[in-house]
Amino acid sequence: MLTMHRGINQDTIQEWNRSLLLKSLRKEGVCSRAHLANFSGLKQATVTNIMKDFIDWELVTETGLLSGNKGRRSIGLTINRQKYRVLGLQISRKFYKVGVYDLAGCPLDMVTRKIPKHPDVPAVLKNMCADIRYFEQKYSDYIFLALGAALPGPFISSKNHIALLVGGEEWAGVNIKEALEKELDFPIFLEHDSNAGALAHMWRLKDSYQDQVLVYISVGPGIGAGIIMDGSIYAGTLGIAGEIGHTSINVNGKLCSCGNRGCLDLYASTSALIENINSAYGLPDDHQLTLRDIPGRLKKKDEICLKYFQEACEYIGYCIVNIINTINPDIIIIGDEISGIAPDLTQTLIRRTVKERILPELYDTLSIVVSQDEDHVILTGAAIVAINAIFETPETYMPKHKTL
Repeated sequence: MLTMHRGINQDTIQEWNRSLLLKSLRKEGVCSRAHLANFSGLKQATVTNIMKDFIDWELVTETGLLSGNKGRRSIGLTINRQKYRVLGLQISRKFYKVGVYDLAGCPLDMVTRKIPKHPDVPAVLKNMCADIRYFEQKYSDYIFLALGAALPGPFISSKNHIALLVGGEEWAGVNIKEALEKELDFPIFLEHDSNAGALAHMWRLKDSYQDQVLVYISVGPGIGAGIIMDGSIYAGTLGIAGEIGHTSINVNGKLCSCGNRGCLDLYASTSALIENINSAYGLPDDHQLTLRDIPGRLKKKDEICLKYFQEACEYIGYCIVNIINTINPDIIIIGDEISGIAPDLTQTLIRRTVKERILPELYDTLSIVVSQDEDHVILTGAAIVAINAIFETPETYMPKHKTL
């Protein structure tokens, strides 16, 4: 029995070490075996043995010589970006995206498709799979290892379905993983879209992110928060931690389809913003403004647009105050559709609201920023979900190690 436990522990330690080294190498970009040993705290012999496996599997490749201490030179290592590919899938109320990525999380190709109102969900899923298979054929010289999918919420991870999607009720209860697995031949990993966005931002921050508590708030047709603690997503029991769009900011307010009253979604989402502005103008359905019209009107100091935009940003600020007092994050990043409207104004309004409502000591140690880099960030995060799964147990995903 002791021998069996020792064997299990050794296997587990081997998995941890492999995962640690892949994640360290991804973060460092290019480095030597000696640097990886220092960075990870592992013995250099352990690093050398694991790197031999990674090179054999073509997960890692050697680069040219690197300069080291005292003029010494060593062989550089980096994640191999040529052999393998992963796919990212983002599902939203109005569209879906499919993207191709290398193992460093760099985008190579993508497509965006509209989703109609009241969609035939099985038909939409089949179209997604057709786009995925197209990319497999287009990049047939590469091996596709996995797909990560980012879904709007509340998303119940244990059941692989969306519990509620305001304005997209047809998706509720659909087992998306099961539907995709029927059509595709590689592992599929699902994640809440805000969590995916948080992961993407954590990867981009690299050196400036040192395992702090990061919160990414996506403000689009709905509102959610992705929470990163100690380098990992905090998901909660059912996977819906961060579902701030359904936290109440007005206990006697509007009734939400989730059953609560005064949900943030109803006051500060981009859907609510557009609805409030069009209602205030009294515009007919065929002449209503869209989100694309708002930046120009804000620049022209349009009073109605300014009023409702300021109101939405203040509501987001109120919610951030609650987040700060609940989990005390280091970094809060606001992104998704709202970041493309008026980022400087958004940041000013939200920071001002938060500063007025929390202790100075909390505000002084907190970074609140509106993302300036939101192009396909949630889609990229979906791909990172797949890459992280591969990096956790890399041997499982290597073609020659798969069980046929």
